[in-house]
Amino acid sequence: MKNQITIFWFLIFILLAGCTQNGNDSVENSTVVPANLWKRFLSSEGKFSILLPGVPEERTQTMHSSKGEMEGHVFNVKANIQDLYGLTYADIPPNIDLGNLSDYFDRVQTMEAGEKGRIVFQQDLKLGDFPGREFEFVAGGKANYSGRIRIFLANRRLYVLPVIFLTAKPHPADRTIFFNSFTILADQ
Repeated sequence: MKNQITIFWFLIFILLAGCTQNGNDSVENSTVVPANLWKRFLSSEGKFSILLPGVPEERTQTMHSSKGEMEGHVFNVKANIQDLYGLTYADIPPNIDLGNLSDYFDRVQTMEAGEKGRIVFQQDLKLGDFPGREFEFVAGGKANYSGRIRIFLANRRLYVLPVIFLTAKPHPADRTIFFNSFTILADQ
């Protein structure tokens, strides 16, 4: 009986020791998408390359504005029931003024976050020589999702990279893999 109790406590100790987390293995830094699901996606027409957690659904979408129409090329992957990774690119018509890039990025950001979305993070960034912005929004109303989005402008081509997730489960390690894998091909 004494040996059984000793073995029982030894197993509990081993189980508890295996469950402890150090700073490098914390939930916030772990990935949810298995490494073998990340695949390189290359669009020669879109002139980009990116890692996606699966095969994207592709479609085109016409976007209307007071300045005219733009055709967006949309690529989306649902990594699981709660996370979506995507990329949309569109060529900006010459009649749209890009003189004040900050104002243009503000308009794109407002469109992506929606009327009720609340911006909780924003920073300007660059991808090589191409200007960009990263921002995060929390959906308004009763919605329980958020989005972290990067936008880049390469000449007159706009790239929008959204990651949509449950607000309580952002999975930053997965979105870092996604965002850091994005490259604009050389001839852009």
